[in-house]
Amino acid sequence: MEHLIELPQDRAQERLHAALVYFVDYMERPRDANEVLKDRQQSVPVEMLPMVF
Repeated sequence: MEHLIELPQDRAQERLHAALVYFVDYMERPRDANEVLKDRQQSVPVEMLPMVF
């Protein structure tokens, strides 16, 4: 399946799309051992509880 994306004509939208591509590439890359070791579970702040439940 091929995805076709229309490129934005607006310069601000073009920069936003470029930033989104960079972010998605960053999130999909394999993490190294140091990053995995740094991951720790944290409690949700009390202020965010209504959004969670």
